[in-house]
Amino acid sequence: MKFLLTTIFLFILTPAFIFTVNGRVSKPDGFISVSDREALETINYKRGVLIESGIPFVRLFENKLTYGLRQIFVRMGNSFEAHYLFFGGLGFVGLMPLFYLPLMITGLLKSTLRFKKIFVALFLAVSVPVGVVSHEYNVFVRLPVVILYCFLATKGVFYLFDKKRRVFIFLVFFGFYEFLKFVHDYIYVYPTVIR
Repeated sequence: MKFLLTTIFLFILTPAFIFTVNGRVSKPDGFISVSDREALETINYKRGVLIESGIPFVRLFENKLTYGLRQIFVRMGNSFEAHYLFFGGLGFVGLMPLFYLPLMITGLLKSTLRFKKIFVALFLAVSVPVGVVSHEYNVFVRLPVVILYCFLATKGVFYLFDKKRRVFIFLVFFGFYEFLKFVHDYIYVYPTVIR
């Protein structure tokens, strides 16, 4: 029960959750398309470049299927991007506070192999909706990914609290400072940025 409550608490502290609750994050507006004008122009341009370079079987390498799969994998890969997650996913702040990073790393390193396999499977499962949404950096569909990252950070919290109290205390103070900075930016800086 303590584990679940800690995960929920860490999730509530994330800027992604706060922005979503306040309605400052848009819901997905559609899915990726391989038949729209932009996609077809991109495919045809790349085909032309490949034909000029003398590569055989161009249609095998560049078509609607490969274009769509590439778009899906790029969007799914953005869920691992450190700049997006911790620094700029919401404009002036990331989806999660920076002090979650050492907690997540500790949680991953101190987990069992069985947990790591389950975590990777769940992560891939919740990343699929991220891959098919048209807006590449949509925060709303990434909330399940953020929840999984918070779950991993919770494992790090419990390990550091039990084994390395000084590091845990330092991260608590760093997290408190970072949360106060976020609240300041949210109240004073963000409204001037969106004008």
